[in-house]
Amino acid sequence: MRVWLIVAFIALISSAGAQETQQPATNGQPEAASDQSTAAAARDGNPAPEPGYAERFLTAVERIEPAIRELIAEEDKVTADAERERDDADLRAQQSMAVWAFWMFVASALSVVLTGVGVVLIWRTLLHTRDAAIHAGAAVLEAKNATKAAQDAVDVT
Repeated sequence: MRVWLIVAFIALISSAGAQETQQPATNGQPEAASDQSTAAAARDGNPAPEPGYAERFLTAVERIEPAIRELIAEEDKVTADAERERDDADLRAQQSMAVWAFWMFVASALSVVLTGVGVVLIWRTLLHTRDAAIHAGAAVLEAKNATKAAQDAVDVT
């Protein structure tokens, strides 16, 4: 962007210089007395520069400089606005991620609690299964003893 400003500045200066060398005439006569002396000097073969050229150039530069500064300030403002907007979007994204992180923590904590409950229930199931196996073994022994007693009773009868 600054390169374009410099190019525009140089083009403006060169066009201002080209306009300065061309004298507007009314009915073939230069407009001002200073322009008449310049035209007379040019006719005599003395290409002396116009006396007001430097002053007009300086006023043109003085008008261009604030415009360039204003363009640069406007460009900086646009850049700052875009940066502020990007920062706001980044902040909103971080806040959203913080909310989701909290809910993921809650979900993970519930998962840990449910897993703990599941482990306790499985452990109790294993304890009861062991007790059932022990009682089943005792029942088998009692059944063997009852069968032997019944066979002994049949033998005695």
